[in-house]
Amino acid sequence: MNVLSKLLDKAASVKEIGYHPKCQTIGLTHLSFADDIMVLTDGQIRSVEGIITVFDEFSRMSGLKISMEKSTIFLVGVSETVKLQMSTQFGFESGSFPVRYLGLPLLTKRMSPTDYLPLLEKIRQKITSWKTRPLSFAGRLALINSVLMSLTNFWLSAFKLPSACLKQIEQLCSAFLWSGPSLNPHKAKLSWTEICKPKAEGGLGLRPLKEINMVSCLKMIWVSLPTQQSLQHSRRRIHRAEHLQMIENVITEYRGRVMHGTADIPLWKHSNDVYKPSFSSKKTWVQLREAGPVMDWHKGIWFFSRNTKVLLLCLASNP
Repeated sequence: MNVLSKLLDKAASVKEIGYHPKCQTIGLTHLSFADDIMVLTDGQIRSVEGIITVFDEFSRMSGLKISMEKSTIFLVGVSETVKLQMSTQFGFESGSFPVRYLGLPLLTKRMSPTDYLPLLEKIRQKITSWKTRPLSFAGRLALINSVLMSLTNFWLSAFKLPSACLKQIEQLCSAFLWSGPSLNPHKAKLSWTEICKPKAEGGLGLRPLKEINMVSCLKMIWVSLPTQQSLQHSRRRIHRAEHLQMIENVITEYRGRVMHGTADIPLWKHSNDVYKPSFSSKKTWVQLREAGPVMDWHKGIWFFSRNTKVLLLCLASNP
């Protein structure tokens, strides 16, 4: 794939492929994913021909031939005549926006309700599929923690979800916890805020999505920072997100400065006076959240081999 990447960049440098208007400044021709490649161009027929020429050359070198039937072309700002001509001439399937990859939408703007609707529908589908199961209170809690929260965390690892989306997800989880697949919101015995407390503080060990979202955003910032090994010989990164670019500018400004004979390295706060060259989601969450009082009775309920229904009955009877 590194060879294919070099071939595409070379074709763009000799103007066999035109740059996408938004990518010319940074010299971006393509994005490589797990087992896919997204090529960005100016929408001209000659550019698409140039891209196919590169793929044919790569095929002769590697034996890997592009499958036109499994490839999709997305066109914006071109006439319907050009769209039809490209679809007929090259055999690509014509796609429409928003583009989805690995179940996530690829966005360039703030997420709208239409963008996160697939996540809400996925959660509802999961809950609906559990109608035939005789689930206990503890069983529903386990499904929320292991399935519904996992689906949400997958999106949170890539986006800052709007508050309205987080609120709807928590409403669905709360309704499912107290009433099952019927999703009756009026059967809740406790607020979701109380449920999303650590077990030591009287909750069920779930975490508020707003706090998880904040931790995920901080992790994205940490991942974008240069590592200790690459600080001295890595090139300047260009980010599309304004806040990441601002951080990059500060790092570039202070890079090269020496303090006490040692080059600066990025460290993350793990506790009050402990900083480490690694990111910890759990310890970052502990630093962000407002801790509540510890309940003395939690150790008598949450321990190995004890039925968790005891705790659930206590919660249900708590006024």
